[in-house]
Amino acid sequence: METATYISCPKCGRSRESYLLLSNNREACSFCRTPMFLRKCTACGTDNRGLYHCRVCGTSLGSITDITAETYFIEESETEPMHQKLEQIRENMPPMPDRTIINTNWTWHKKRTVWHKKMTFTEKLLIYRNMDKSYPESAFNPNHYLEAFNKLSLKEGYFLDYRYYESDEDSLGGSPDVFARRVGSIPLPLAHNEENAEKYDVSDVVEYEKSFSGLLQLVVFFAVYNIFYLFWHSKYGDNRPVLSREYYENLLKEYSDKLSITAVELLRRQDIRPRIVSTDFLNGQVSMMLFNRFSGFKWIRYTIENGQVINSEDEKIAWIKQRMRF
Repeated sequence: METATYISCPKCGRSRESYLLLSNNREACSFCRTPMFLRKCTACGTDNRGLYHCRVCGTSLGSITDITAETYFIEESETEPMHQKLEQIRENMPPMPDRTIINTNWTWHKKRTVWHKKMTFTEKLLIYRNMDKSYPESAFNPNHYLEAFNKLSLKEGYFLDYRYYESDEDSLGGSPDVFARRVGSIPLPLAHNEENAEKYDVSDVVEYEKSFSGLLQLVVFFAVYNIFYLFWHSKYGDNRPVLSREYYENLLKEYSDKLSITAVELLRRQDIRPRIVSTDFLNGQVSMMLFNRFSGFKWIRYTIENGQVINSEDEKIAWIKQRMRF
């Protein structure tokens, strides 16, 4: 974490000593929780963390939601079907299996759960080859998420698989580790050495239509494909893309008593349409709104390079005032 520059929170005026480091590696004021963004002035190069105008030359530093002549908006007629399908997938998601069964990330010698007990390697090989996945038959299949996208798919011969990481003293939460495998490869529980098991980064096997709609589906997919079976503190990461005006209005009604009057007024003024800046559909930026029931509303901007999501930055719109419950 950088310590060279001491600035004040743009909201409450407190100095940088009051900042805390959030779980997503972004700083925020510990008094009013305003995010401190790393903003560098393009005019003079000054570091302006937490400010919206350069402290030296006064140049406006802009916002994630700024609109330029190159900005392309995705209309609700395209985003609503995605939203409806994602909601349907979540509603039909099977309950998380018993943890003594779903834990598939233990070492070879410790795999003595109910699911594996007293099985020979030949028996395991038969079971897993028939199942062709690394998680229980009754668990959620992340490949269902692909049904929400008509301009995105995996490369032929690949599918999504996952292991489930239980909560421990370091993570304080449980979540799936989603990766890609080739059809016919051995599931991870059968690999004697999981470090050498065949698995691929999901971003390496995703294909999308080279269009504005395809770019949006790419970032929405990466926002949701591993959001399931979140346990305990992992639920902090349960961010939902806001792709429907009706969904947005329902959220404002449901959480109106947990938002300040100023926040509600600000949210009412938001144009929630996703926006894209790209000239070749392989490189550019995609911005959309996310909602998190623990933290609130924010805009997030994904940067695309050579057809892959390489990073993102977010900008908080409104905090939800409530106690954390898991």
